[in-house]
Amino acid sequence: MLTLLKQEFFKSWKQNRIYIWLIIALIVPFITLKISPSVQSVPSFAGGASLASLYALVAMAITFTQEFHFGTIRPLLSRRFSRGMVFTSKLLTVFLNYLLMLLVSFIATQIAQLIFVHDSTKEIRTQVWQVTGTMLIDNILNMLFVTGLVLLISNIVKSSGAAIGLGMVMLVGTGILSAASSFLIAMWEPFKWNPFQLLQVIDYFGTSGSSMSILDMQVQQAYSTGLWAIFTVFGLYIVLIYVIAYYIFRKRSV
Repeated sequence: MLTLLKQEFFKSWKQNRIYIWLIIALIVPFITLKISPSVQSVPSFAGGASLASLYALVAMAITFTQEFHFGTIRPLLSRRFSRGMVFTSKLLTVFLNYLLMLLVSFIATQIAQLIFVHDSTKEIRTQVWQVTGTMLIDNILNMLFVTGLVLLISNIVKSSGAAIGLGMVMLVGTGILSAASSFLIAMWEPFKWNPFQLLQVIDYFGTSGSSMSILDMQVQQAYSTGLWAIFTVFGLYIVLIYVIAYYIFRKRSV
């Protein structure tokens, strides 16, 4: 497994140009806070979190389809590596690079905040840290869900372009998806447990910060349960998506 991880990190450096993404992740917070020196941009790492999610989306689609497109999956499987090991090493590489981009963006945001943002009080900074924590959880869950769908689609249609297109729709079209979900819920109430509706609740959680009690009360009214149930069911959806994606990957011919 360690050998596979080393190979995948080498590919991400040489083929997917992760170093370029990291440089952009370092620069974007400085540009964002220079143009708009607002403390409200800090919880999202001044655009760095969205950039990291975009990287994960693109990398997840490309890293699997490239192996089949260039035929490099054959020599991998002809050695002592199983498909499960190959699948796991690719996932770990994408996720670790994603976390590295978040770390770089976080450090850059903190430095840029010290340079450009001067109007925040101690109370505001405390609220910002609370929202930063909830928004980080929201970003990671969003990333796991969207990239899981991208991985699933890329294995089904064998096209990285189609998978990336779906991911972009997921990232920027949440309003449309929420409207469609609300329409279906009006037709059949149990549909409120669909993953897109749960994702909307988790997005509210991301921006809630210190208003967690209000959100929990709203969830109690809508779902007759607490936030823990929302996160549990959504987590099960994510696991199911990756299990199906692995099953399709394991059955693909080389």
